[in-house]
Amino acid sequence: MKKILTILVIMLAISLTGCNVMNDTYSSNNEKSANDEGNTSTSDNSKNISTDDVIDNNNNYFVIVKGEKFKAGDKITDVSKVNLKLKDNDLTESIPSNRYLMGKSIIGSDEKTLFKLTPLNLTASSITVKDSVIGGFEVGENNYNKLSQETLALNLEIYGGIKLGSTYDDMVKAFGTEDYKYDHEYDEKYNSPAYTVYSYSKGYKKFEFIVDDSGKISQISWNNYSLNN
Repeated sequence: MKKILTILVIMLAISLTGCNVMNDTYSSNNEKSANDEGNTSTSDNSKNISTDDVIDNNNNYFVIVKGEKFKAGDKITDVSKVNLKLKDNDLTESIPSNRYLMGKSIIGSDEKTLFKLTPLNLTASSITVKDSVIGGFEVGENNYNKLSQETLALNLEIYGGIKLGSTYDDMVKAFGTEDYKYDHEYDEKYNSPAYTVYSYSKGYKKFEFIVDDSGKISQISWNNYSLNN
């Protein structure tokens, strides 16, 4: 009888040990899974964009036109490098010291507006637009289908590789989550299409995008009026 009891005790011990091993294994796998998820989350977080760093960096304010880069602070008449120009009457307009004007049309040989550049005067005296530098850029409409083929042919590109026709996801990948969002609903009375405006700003520096109802970026603009900061 004692022998039978001994055998039963041994079998029970083995059974309990087996359960503990299984429980240990299950816990270990759970911990690994949790750690893996944590690592993935950490990895994702490390890829998050610092919007302030993007917006506050003077080097990020540029537009590439036909493969030529024009930066904030470059002479506005440098667009002649790609056979574009400003209107003659705009070139003679005066800009007070440390001021800027509304965006001026950049045109081709057919005189059509292709995009706009903002004339900026960073000097201590009044100058004309002809002697100003680039303080801002704007191109596009509130609907991608309204864009002219002449404008699209310029292959305009800004920081992050963003172009007309890029998507919201492309924008967030380059700039992070927007600071401000405005939804414009379809207006039947004026036949105005739906679109969304996304903005990123810091002081006198700003990027803004319009994404139309097809999901394409149809308008891009930026300004940098504080290049000396």
